[in-house]
Amino acid sequence: MGDLSLYLDWRLVIIAFAVLSTFVTILSLGNTAVTRYRVQQRVRTVNEERERIRRQVAQEVSISPRLAQASGLNMRRLIARVNVFKLDEEGKSRTMLRQAGFRTQRHVYYFIVCRSALPFVFFILTYLYFFLINDFGLGNVLQFFIAVGMFVLGFFGPALYLTNAIQKRQDQVRRHFPDALDLLLICIESGQSIEVAFNRVATEFAADAPVLAEELSVTTAELSYLQDRRRAFENLGNRIGLTHVKTICGGLIQAEIYGTSVAQVLRTMAQESRNDRFAAAEKKAAALPPKLTVPMIIFFLPGLLIVLLGPPLIGIFQNWTP
Repeated sequence: MGDLSLYLDWRLVIIAFAVLSTFVTILSLGNTAVTRYRVQQRVRTVNEERERIRRQVAQEVSISPRLAQASGLNMRRLIARVNVFKLDEEGKSRTMLRQAGFRTQRHVYYFIVCRSALPFVFFILTYLYFFLINDFGLGNVLQFFIAVGMFVLGFFGPALYLTNAIQKRQDQVRRHFPDALDLLLICIESGQSIEVAFNRVATEFAADAPVLAEELSVTTAELSYLQDRRRAFENLGNRIGLTHVKTICGGLIQAEIYGTSVAQVLRTMAQESRNDRFAAAEKKAAALPPKLTVPMIIFFLPGLLIVLLGPPLIGIFQNWTP
């Protein structure tokens, strides 16, 4: 009885409630701080990209073509002499980093360093763990194969991380892009220019689709600074990496070249994008029954058999006499 009164003490209830309230408050404040930091990081990224575009355009205007070609040739020779990665591999890595949201040159250096150093670091740390801490009774051959596996993980780990980040960003863009096209069409038909329309759509989608808003903001900066507007649309398609986004950017480029109606192009592309999203939803719904077959067999069928066959079997065993 004394133990029961101890558990029901009102002071313990107040302390537990205070601890729970403190935990929820800290969690809410931490979530708010993390969200604010992510927003500030995205704004800083867009500003850095806008400044980079401005400097690039100013450099292209100020430097002569012969000098720029010589500078590019010297840089190419330097990179080839270093031979950390091949030039095509570095270009592929830079494209993947931009699609994952890492735009600056330092991210390229970080990726190259991580992909070069992590395999050896994982390999050495694995062997040090086996020799200094615990070898789990494994033989030398098995330890070597585990260390080699960690070496392979260190080499492919950064690429897998980038692939996952790209997939997440593309999923968000794919989900909100038809709505963004509709709003962009409304802005164009109301008489706004393409730069103002992109900026307005980026502002409206900043809360619901920050990735799409970030890409549209960068495109707005490129449309403002680049001499060839077609490069801005090409860069948008390459940064996102989705097929239908590249198709829409190609339509905008054609409208820019031939002077056709941008509103008509956006109306057609918005309908096609919405049809693609609906087709993807239908495909996912059609693939659901085969995926549910195994869980239903494992989890639902035994319980159903017990409910249906349990009472008759109990009655048979109770009335059965040898």
